[in-house]
Amino acid sequence: MEELLRVAAARHGIEELFEAAKGEVGLAHYEVRSWTGWHHHVTLSLLALWFLRQERERLGKKTPALTVQQTRALFSRLLRNHPPSAAAIARESSTVLRRNVEDRIYAWHAATGRPPPPLRSKLTNKRLQ
Repeated sequence: MEELLRVAAARHGIEELFEAAKGEVGLAHYEVRSWTGWHHHVTLSLLALWFLRQERERLGKKTPALTVQQTRALFSRLLRNHPPSAAAIARESSTVLRRNVEDRIYAWHAATGRPPPPLRSKLTNKRLQ
């Protein structure tokens, strides 16, 4: 009876993980014709979700510079034709990060009518000292 109660109590958490997997790593976006293809897709999706959860725990309350969606779009563009070089990844990442900063500035200015305060990072703090 204890085991049955434990399994029943875990159901909600498991359903939340599967919903996150559908949204974040494309668990529901499979079009396969064989058991092996489906198994590979589900395995890789759940592995990607596990990685994202580990990173979220590692980062704590810090927000990453690139969101999951931005990272997915970035690598979709880069992997379309051939394996990307490190320089191409750096160049594309810099473009996305620059757009994020521009969006932040625009949103702040639209809301307040003045420029935002500068971002304070560890790198900026070291330069000021």
